[in-house]
Amino acid sequence: MKLSLRNIATALLFSGFLHATAEAPDSTIVDRINASETIEVIQPAALEQRLIPNREADAVTSANHATPAARSGFRIQIFDSNARGARNEAQGRKRAVESRFSKMRAYVTFDSPYWRVRVGDFHTRAEAEHALTELRRSFPGSGASFRIVRDRIN
Repeated sequence: MKLSLRNIATALLFSGFLHATAEAPDSTIVDRINASETIEVIQPAALEQRLIPNREADAVTSANHATPAARSGFRIQIFDSNARGARNEAQGRKRAVESRFSKMRAYVTFDSPYWRVRVGDFHTRAEAEHALTELRRSFPGSGASFRIVRDRIN
């Protein structure tokens, strides 16, 4: 029988509730947790290894890929479609932006079922708004659909 994480959590919560009510009918799980000085969490070792970040492996991975650390920032989304031929359209829009603006980098992503093109790595919304006006001026036909989005930037 396959159990989802939600079913497991429900079963644990329900069994804890039954256990709590069997001991003291007027106490809740929260009361029992707040009353105890220590809480013991029993979990498989494999789960613990997945939850604890491996900083050494992360450092080796980032050194091998030579990618700068991603931060939260803004990008301008200039294309978003799931229509037939969207991949080619996305690639074409990326090339058009990068040919007109040598300093702006464009990114094509596929987040099923949508192909998206996002431009720039802006730290502030003001920087993104300034670039948005330049993009709209350069692409007047489709500039109305351009919008600023929060994204992980380089």
